[in-house]
Amino acid sequence: MQQNISNFFNIFGKLAENDYFCRVKSTVDGGGGTGVPHFIMQNSVMLKQEEIRELVKQEAIARGLFLVDVKVNNQNVIEVEIDSEGGIGIKECIEVNKAIEALLDREKNDFELTVASPGLGQPLKVFEQYQKNIGKTLDIVTVTGEKLKGVLLEASLEEGIALEVSEKRVVDGTSRKRAMVVEVYKMKLEEIKTAKVVISFK
Repeated sequence: MQQNISNFFNIFGKLAENDYFCRVKSTVDGGGGTGVPHFIMQNSVMLKQEEIRELVKQEAIARGLFLVDVKVNNQNVIEVEIDSEGGIGIKECIEVNKAIEALLDREKNDFELTVASPGLGQPLKVFEQYQKNIGKTLDIVTVTGEKLKGVLLEASLEEGIALEVSEKRVVDGTSRKRAMVVEVYKMKLEEIKTAKVVISFK
């Protein structure tokens, strides 16, 4: 029975200017239109994550996007995250989804594919995400456990990031007066355990 490819689109809307979340999912149904995912056949070959990563990376770069993450489990369920400097919408997710579909052979490798933008509130995973979020407020936890919240001023692969942190501190040890103190922290990317963009709905 000829396989039918079903695409399911869930758009979670525009939450802020140039900030979108989109998800495009491709599965295989049994031809009856039920949309029940059909995952792995006995003769299916397990896909290699690094090979999929390279395919997705090439397709993303060709469209002015960047790859955030690729996950492939032992049932050939592929989860792809992509993004761009200006944010992405459903159109970009669909294009990359179709491009990956065209490069993979379902007769040889049965799979389920999801292409999405990074979820809101998720940790930053690649350098390009730091570049994209310059000027925004980040919550950072360092590898030593220090917690910082501030505005991302700059990001460099070589130099790391600069974070402007503003907080009220006691101005001297003899009084309880507190003043706003602004300090710039610089750290290498490898010194960061997690970094998340602070979401504002103002």
